[in-house]
Amino acid sequence: MNTTNVLSSGPVKTSFRVIGRGAPLLMMHGGRADLGMLVPLAQHLSGRFQCILYDQRDCGATIAPGHAYGFPDLASDARDLLDALEIQNAYVYGTSFGGQVAQLFAASFPERIRGLVLGSTWPAGRWIDDHNPEAARTLSELRRDASANARQIAEYYYPPDFLDSHPEIVAGHGRPADRSVAGKRREELSRKPVRIDFGRIRCPTVLIAGREDRLVAWQTTMQMLEMIGDSRGTLMFDTGHVAAIQRPKALAERIAGLLSGD
Repeated sequence: MNTTNVLSSGPVKTSFRVIGRGAPLLMMHGGRADLGMLVPLAQHLSGRFQCILYDQRDCGATIAPGHAYGFPDLASDARDLLDALEIQNAYVYGTSFGGQVAQLFAASFPERIRGLVLGSTWPAGRWIDDHNPEAARTLSELRRDASANARQIAEYYYPPDFLDSHPEIVAGHGRPADRSVAGKRREELSRKPVRIDFGRIRCPTVLIAGREDRLVAWQTTMQMLEMIGDSRGTLMFDTGHVAAIQRPKALAERIAGLLSGD
C-alpha cells in the first residue's frame, strides 16, 4: 500500500501511507513536518517492517476539526489508525515532537505497543524550551528574519558539512513562520507539554540521539534511561536533530538491529 490513503474518524481525516511488509511499525513525524520526512527511513526499513506513516493533525494532508485539541487527541488518532488497519499492536517510532506523542501513546495504550523507539526527543512533562532555553531564545531571534538567517537556523537541526551539500534544506529553513489557523493551533499545543506516568511505559524502549544535535542535546534524550524501566540508548555520531533525513539508512539499521535485540 505504497500510496497515500485517508482514514475518516469522526471530524478527523488522517492521511497515511503503508510501506513494506513485516511487523507493523507506526511512525510519528516531528514538529510542523509531515509523513514525507519519514519516507526515506521507511524505505530502508521496508524489508523487515510494515511501516505506517501518517500526518498528525494540522500537518500535511490530514484535516483536523476547527477547534483546539491536546496531546491525548493525537495519541487517540494513532490508536484509531491502528484500529482501522486491524492491527492489534505495533512497534512505535516517534522523533522530536512525535516522540512526545509516542510517549503518551505508550503510557495510554500499553496493550497496543510491542516496543518503543524515541529519537531526538525529550522527557514528557516539560517543553523543549525548558530543556534548551539558549536555543529557544536564539532561534526566536533568528526567525524574525528567517530568510536572512536560514543557514544559522538550519545548523540547529543538521551538522554544517551536511548543509554544505544540501542547499535546498537550508532554503527550507528560510521560509516565514506558518501563521495559518493550523499553524497557530500547533503552536498552542506546543506550549502545553504532555504529562505522563513513565511507570506505565512497560514495553522495551530504545532511545536514539544525534551527537551533534544542537536543538535537543543527546544528554536530554538519555535522561529517560532513568525514567523508563526497560530501556537502552544508542548515540549516533556525526548526526544532528533530524537523523531520518540526514542519515536514514544508518538510522534504519540502528532501529532494526535494536528492535531485533542485536
